[in-house]
Amino acid sequence: MGEDEVLIVAADRFARDDYHMYGAYICQPNRTFRDVRRMAFYSGGKILRYIPRIKGIIESVRLNGSGIEEIRKSDLDPAARAEAEALLNAILRDKRLWTGRGNPSKFVLLSGPDDGETIRLRHEIPNNKRDFRGRPTAFTQGARYVSLATLQRANLTSELE
Repeated sequence: MGEDEVLIVAADRFARDDYHMYGAYICQPNRTFRDVRRMAFYSGGKILRYIPRIKGIIESVRLNGSGIEEIRKSDLDPAARAEAEALLNAILRDKRLWTGRGNPSKFVLLSGPDDGETIRLRHEIPNNKRDFRGRPTAFTQGARYVSLATLQRANLTSELE
């Protein structure tokens, strides 16, 4: 697929909210992804419109005060490092209960919904994928990769196969 490959992750309500609140995707530490420049979210039976640029990744950071030190030791460029620190501080201030507080998480820093670097599809892409019995099945339950050009043309997920 090459450089225009997009990582599409299964996104529950928290992942969608995290993106809109923090401009980040937060998941289990050291989760492996291919080296791509963009991410998209699959949620509620459709691929959502926003395709943010990946600005930096921290493989493992604790969701507590010691996480700041981990971020400072990361190999991110200074701007992404400052953004990761701000993200962690926002998470720690957030009133939402973080069941994983103190445990490590992976941070994928993303361009925000209103950022000019974020691509917006014309519309969400509904999933019409079926299993061998003809029943609806998820487009992805973990992660999939699709070319950006194909994603931008698609009206249904069947056009992404």
